[in-house]
Amino acid sequence: MVEGGARAQSWKNRDHGALIALVVATAIIGAAVIGYQVHKTPESRTRLESLSQMASTLGELSDADAAVVAQLLAHPTDGGKSGHA
Repeated sequence: MVEGGARAQSWKNRDHGALIALVVATAIIGAAVIGYQVHKTPESRTRLESLSQMASTLGELSDADAAVVAQLLAHPTDGGKSGHA
């Protein structure tokens, strides 16, 4: 079976509550990623770090997603002085 088919089967095996938790976690982490990329403040960084740690602890953050967050956090911020309005 192709990888996409295996992934679809994995979704079918999760109960409704687990799917809702995954979708909510994805939305919250996504919003934190966007907030950090836009604002680059210490507060937005802390929010992203804490939310991604919580999602990871709860098993709602995949290894691939955790790697993306880690890569984003590995770059230093400019203290909110990116020149954006």
